[in-house]
Amino acid sequence: MRLKYSIILTISLAVLLAAGMASALDLVVVPETAQRQAGNPVRVQIWAENASAIISMGIKVSFDPAVLQATAAAKNEDFTNGFLMDADGDSGTTGDQFVTPVVEIDNTAGTVMMIGGRLIGDSTTGLGPQVLLGWIDFNPVANGSTNLSVDLAHNTASFVNFAGLPSGDSQDPGSLPSNLSWIYVGDDACEADYNADFKVDALDASQFRSDFGAADCLNPGNICLADGNGDGKVDALDASIFRGDFGRPDTGTNSCPQP
Repeated sequence: MRLKYSIILTISLAVLLAAGMASALDLVVVPETAQRQAGNPVRVQIWAENASAIISMGIKVSFDPAVLQATAAAKNEDFTNGFLMDADGDSGTTGDQFVTPVVEIDNTAGTVMMIGGRLIGDSTTGLGPQVLLGWIDFNPVANGSTNLSVDLAHNTASFVNFAGLPSGDSQDPGSLPSNLSWIYVGDDACEADYNADFKVDALDASQFRSDFGAADCLNPGNICLADGNGDGKVDALDASIFRGDFGRPDTGTNSCPQP
């Protein structure tokens, strides 16, 4: 499963249901940590895991606009896994068509807002257990670092809607951790630290070999950790980035930056 990279930070948000403890709804941002030189884009994805019957979920992502500028953002448009306008893909059937989810990018305030929209699937069933809630492309504009925080706007009824659960039950995760991802921008960035252990070694080499040759990195749901220059493919340019970083340690001379 593409989500099971070692860099994924899974924040368990326990939810108490009327019938006892149920599986927690988890929110993950991929990548958990990314390092870039200014001008090399990075795409982040926001996923819900251990979800049950999600019909609609809105998200708000906050960042430091002095370091990053959002250039594009969208809900998942994949017909298998996520949000779209026409549930069956047939424009001739109008009963299942909905307004395209609104995406608002505010590069002054440093926020990206995506309203709930409509999920593929039967309206009384929803989706789970893994659902891509949206993706954002960022352009690093200045050296520095920023955390990414995610709010589900769970106090707004139109943002979160679960179906198929017993009356009174909820998967609303409540208050979310303030920081779900860390992005560093600098001339000394370890862009090839794919597994977020703040060194570039054999584990990162293995990830690069796995990703090398990919040409569809920008398709919804795809994750190419080794696409260091954000051009949607992993090729010789990314190999040059990897070779330049390989061997950088987690401490001492030429060490990788850390939060």
